[in-house]
Amino acid sequence: MVLYTDWNSDGKLDLAVGLITAGQVNIHNGDGIGNFAAGNPISTGMQPRMILSKDLNGDGKPDLVVANQLSNNATVHLNTGTGFGNPTTLSTNTMGPEGSVLTDVNNDGKLDLVTANNTGGNVSIFLGTGPGTFAAAQNVTTANGCQAVVAIDVNGV
Repeated sequence: MVLYTDWNSDGKLDLAVGLITAGQVNIHNGDGIGNFAAGNPISTGMQPRMILSKDLNGDGKPDLVVANQLSNNATVHLNTGTGFGNPTTLSTNTMGPEGSVLTDVNNDGKLDLVTANNTGGNVSIFLGTGPGTFAAAQNVTTANGCQAVVAIDVNGV
């Protein structure tokens, strides 16, 4: 998986590349003309499957969330401006998180994390509790093979 964003706030797109077998995401800083520096590794859990980026703590910097399939968790990496701090690990309490989305599921103005747990047969909902922090997982049963999740308002309320 690959994600583009301006990680270092220099106005140039950088890229994040998930390395499934290494249990890490490499951040490659871009020069604005299509070249990228060697990757700076960020340790995640085992088999990172989805990389998400949003400003989770309101500091204007894009933060990183990674769903880690074999670790049965997601890791939250807050952007310090010069790299990423120590990750916070969110346990799904189930198996196989893959697809994920950051959205406000309870309309409280805080981003929440939802993971699709392939072999667990459910989705995990982590409600945002404050700047870059989340509550423990609430799991909703679906079926085995759940690999993706999308957040949309289906009833217009």
